[in-house]
Amino acid sequence: MAVSDPYREPACRWCPGHRGLGYRTNVGTPVRAVAAGRVEFVGTVAGVRWVVVRHADDLRSSYGYLQSAAVRVGRQVGVGEVLGRTGTQLHLGLRRGDRY
Repeated sequence: MAVSDPYREPACRWCPGHRGLGYRTNVGTPVRAVAAGRVEFVGTVAGVRWVVVRHADDLRSSYGYLQSAAVRVGRQVGVGEVLGRTGTQLHLGLRRGDRY
């Protein structure tokens, strides 16, 4: 899968940028956890469905523009476990604390 929208560092915490990688996808493509962890958030923000997983060392991966979610908050997931399915795109972000 090729990157369609690269990471762009914002000039400030609230400034515009792209805090992850964007991928064009086929609708319904399974989205898998990049590492083991606990699901911290499942829901919509500004009309976009997200799943966020907290990993070791305060790392969090975020998966956005999902068509559906297959996990609930609090669930432990393993590497490669299906978290949901894509819409026409996927956003993948990784952060430690609040730094992407």
